[in-house]
Amino acid sequence: MVIARLLLVIALPIINVGCEKGYKEVDGRPVWTSWDEGRGQYDVPIPGADPDTFEVVLKDAYARDKSTVFYTSRPLVGADPKTFRPLSAHYGVDHSSVFFEDRRVLGADPVTFKLIGSDAGRDSIDVYSHDQAIGACSSATFELLDDPWQRDSKCVYWHMKRLPDADPATFKIVTDTHGKDGQRVYHMSRVMPEADAATFQRQPNSCAMCVKDKFRCYENDKPAPCRGQ
Repeated sequence: MVIARLLLVIALPIINVGCEKGYKEVDGRPVWTSWDEGRGQYDVPIPGADPDTFEVVLKDAYARDKSTVFYTSRPLVGADPKTFRPLSAHYGVDHSSVFFEDRRVLGADPVTFKLIGSDAGRDSIDVYSHDQAIGACSSATFELLDDPWQRDSKCVYWHMKRLPDADPATFKIVTDTHGKDGQRVYHMSRVMPEADAATFQRQPNSCAMCVKDKFRCYENDKPAPCRGQ
């Protein structure tokens, strides 16, 4: 059988290493083998998969047969198996669509779509986090900064959410949840209206979210006693 030849190399490591995931054959049918702490290793049937034409496209994620593309054990509705190709363990494209895992990325252009990290991508129109467009100001210049910050030539983002009125040219990261530009201080994606951008900084020798300016100290976005001084 085709599946036996294609999956032999893949099935053996799954059998020998209890916590791996992937495809294998059981009783002549393709299955997805998964694992979690509660159940241990277990097999999930792949409904409708044709054993004679089934092939693994990417070991840890994608497979196809003559009529369907699969992400683990789930079909990619509308995906074309003849033109489908994986870009990563999360993204794939065919001639007309982009997919994140088993979901279509609505509006994404498969011709210009490129990965940005493991769970984001961009095309000529927008930037996408998982399967959602973020409304980027400039997809062509979009870049990842230190996690979880991003920037393009026009806007700044926290966890892919745009900061209001932030200036990317002067933006600086202060903590994982604080940033500032030449005029404003941000906590996550919201402005801290009373904070002074020129003097805003982390409190030395203090908690990760403890910050201060020349007027006061803050914990997250709330005034708080100064620490570590």
